[in-house]
Amino acid sequence: MNRYEESWIDSLAKSYQNDIPSINEKEDFNKLEQDLRNQREEVKNFQANMIREEKEKDQKSDDDKTEEEKSNEEKINKEIEQALEEILSNEFLVRGALLKCSFGSHERKFNILKDHGVYIQQKPMAHKLDKLEFENIMSFGVCSSGSKYLKTEKVLLEKETTDEKGNVKIENVKGKACLPYIIKEWLDTKKKVHLVDNGEKDAGDKEKDGDDKTKGYEVLTMNSFLVCRHGGLIEPIDSGQDLIYEQEPVMENINEIDKDKQVLDKILNKEGLGIDFVNDTENYMNTLNNEFIKLKDKEENKQLLYKVMSDVYRAYKDDELKNIDLNTNEFVKIINELVKNSKMDETIHYFRNIMNEFGSIPDNLDDMLELVNRNEWECLPIEKSIYHMHGNNGEYNLKFVSSDGIFEAVYNKDGKLLNRNTDPINMGTYNYASPNEQLGIYHVIYDVIPYEQDMLENYIDKSLEEYFNIPINTQLGNGLGNIGENILPPVSLNDETIEQVKEYRKGLGLE
Repeated sequence: MNRYEESWIDSLAKSYQNDIPSINEKEDFNKLEQDLRNQREEVKNFQANMIREEKEKDQKSDDDKTEEEKSNEEKINKEIEQALEEILSNEFLVRGALLKCSFGSHERKFNILKDHGVYIQQKPMAHKLDKLEFENIMSFGVCSSGSKYLKTEKVLLEKETTDEKGNVKIENVKGKACLPYIIKEWLDTKKKVHLVDNGEKDAGDKEKDGDDKTKGYEVLTMNSFLVCRHGGLIEPIDSGQDLIYEQEPVMENINEIDKDKQVLDKILNKEGLGIDFVNDTENYMNTLNNEFIKLKDKEENKQLLYKVMSDVYRAYKDDELKNIDLNTNEFVKIINELVKNSKMDETIHYFRNIMNEFGSIPDNLDDMLELVNRNEWECLPIEKSIYHMHGNNGEYNLKFVSSDGIFEAVYNKDGKLLNRNTDPINMGTYNYASPNEQLGIYHVIYDVIPYEQDMLENYIDKSLEEYFNIPINTQLGNGLGNIGENILPPVSLNDETIEQVKEYRKGLGLE
């Protein structure tokens, strides 16, 4: 028996490379590609069905639903599928991404021997030509394809597996050694983002002086895959981007407060409901409920939402929100439903900062800890707080969410509540959808993706559109690095720091 050693299995498989017969005209690679696409689609449909089943547990049966309710559900299901696709297609692969093959016994890391000069989290990005056997793509252990082209010897390898309880077991895997034979370039790449090869795999694709343009090659995402001649589907398990890595300085010239104010000030000129939101709250809520019930489509939803946003923001500007006697739960529920039935835009996104004012959030950490003890709020673990840990001592920031998952609060090491005036980067934000709702998919659609889009457009030197419509070369390397760092913000969490942060949290009774 051979223990699974990556260098050994690579050397063994590589010794058989010359034994694979050349491609002949009878081999239908288009059919193989389509079969693998269908296979991936089945997996995606299974995932979507799991989400639907979870959602339908608490809903009435189809027989009790109106045609309008059924139509709305179909729209929501499409949004869920689009959100899943959006997530996959926007996370770029870098060196170290973990790959699997549908016929391989072991997972392997994606390698880039010579980078192309563009990095995310100090790791080189890849493009569609990075598919060479034993340079980029290594042996996946034992191949179970039964391919007639596979002439390698049989091996017996050990494989570690983990059961549902987390127990590690050793299994024996027997069969022919995997010899990857990639027949096409990477497929389903990011069409709008190109990476200049710099002559590594395409001698003619280099940066040039003057006005000469390079064509570049499409970059890889979590949605990309490769086709092996033996029938294997090779695809990423993770992107290789770490959520936790050494801290980079927070960028200067942050313009969040000004952008926030500029966008929201525009709705001051829009009409409201025509009722005093501050002094006639009961009448306001009755009118809002009646208007909400009569809504027919997304356009009417958005019009009503903008009326309410105008009234609320006007009260916020006059510093009157704290004086309102309001049924917060009822108001928040209506606002969130209006958002989910409207098309997300910049103004609605920034309005989250104002909505968080309705959370009755304590100004100091001690009072928040009392709410935690009463199970009204929850302190999130370190790995779920990475969007709020920028800057010096940012790793000590504590993120809390209300029990319904809607309101957020972040306190610094001094126990002070962070807000849009003191720390717009790390402050807590309102959620139009709870991370616990529908497996977190709605939270991704209405909160996470708009947040990432905003970070991309406001914290890099060029707009997102500029990056996505020109080839990316080494001159844009730093800029693209910032894209990755802002989608997955940097935190200072090496082993030593993790222990220090845990001790700090333990002292507060939070560990």
